[in-house]
Amino acid sequence: MTDPTNPLAGIDAVMAEIRRTQEAADRALAPVRELQEEIRRTIAPILAMAEQASRAAAAVGFGMPATKRLWEIDHPYYGADGYTTHCESFADLRHSVDRIDEDMNHVYRWDWEDDSQPHREDLFLEGEPRDKQKFRVFMVLPRKSTFIEFVCPVTHDDEPAVLEWLRSDRVLGAMRRMWEPVLGDPTGGA
Repeated sequence: MTDPTNPLAGIDAVMAEIRRTQEAADRALAPVRELQEEIRRTIAPILAMAEQASRAAAAVGFGMPATKRLWEIDHPYYGADGYTTHCESFADLRHSVDRIDEDMNHVYRWDWEDDSQPHREDLFLEGEPRDKQKFRVFMVLPRKSTFIEFVCPVTHDDEPAVLEWLRSDRVLGAMRRMWEPVLGDPTGGA
């Protein structure tokens, strides 16, 4: 019998109940903990393969962070002449390109034209406005023996969305799938 005037008198019974509750919770959670461990064991080799693939991709230039802003990159020459579609925005351009069959038609080049960049100085007369920016995407349609170009106005604020799309499965991923069979081991092995 416990003394009702002693505030610590029932503590042993409360502690025993807490222990029983904790043991019941541990028993109930045991299958969950086992499942978590099994998932960790299963996913570890997958993560290791992903890391290895990432290192291999980096060795051949895939997935490398851009060292320049997209508008600072001056590709040599120009894309091939062909049909040109003028889009109202980058979102419109992306939608137009994404709806074309990627297995048969490839984005092979892009250009971000920022007229304010020094490498474009020789294209303007003195005093001529140089505040426009355009994003161009060039595609080859091999089955139709033709090239198409999509053009839209852009601003520097569009760069994250453009870069994400260029690195996406639709653009870089399609080129990667085309060339993967000949890439082999970029470290020099077979």
